[in-house]
Amino acid sequence: MFRNQIDFAILDFNTFTGEYENINKSMAHGAEVELQGRPLSRLSFDLAYNYTSTQILEQPFAFDPLHVPGQPLLRRPKHSGSLLLNYIAKPWGGNIGATLVGRRPDSDFIGLNINHAAGYARVDLGGWFALNSRITAYANVENALDKYYNEVVGYPALTANFRAGLRFRIGAE
Repeated sequence: MFRNQIDFAILDFNTFTGEYENINKSMAHGAEVELQGRPLSRLSFDLAYNYTSTQILEQPFAFDPLHVPGQPLLRRPKHSGSLLLNYIAKPWGGNIGATLVGRRPDSDFIGLNINHAAGYARVDLGGWFALNSRITAYANVENALDKYYNEVVGYPALTANFRAGLRFRIGAE
């Protein structure tokens, strides 16, 4: 049970002026299941699934229809999950990860009747190589399949992007 959450509501779609609203009471419940394993000495996996159900319970002065009692809270997917596979062999390793997020309530807040954000799947890749006991080079590719998606309506996520660098270990082993 949550009390006194703050959200924004647009009052005039011509000037895009609005005000903050207090959502007096809302509820969220769900379940999370995680499975970890090591089928081979060098291979491990982590699989997770989340189910979340939300609802606004009390909002006596709702200016926005998205905030009336009975509506779900925005941007909370009912279903989401992830998978991470790791391969570790000295002096290198790699991983592949997948993030899956289901359709979720959202809004454009300007009257275009967009009331949800589409679900998406994202794949990330990574690898590393230990140059010595204190320096490790790494490289990651996020959104490796270069899929277009929105985490929030109207704000596209990054396309495929690459990051590389060095990690320095200071102190005890």
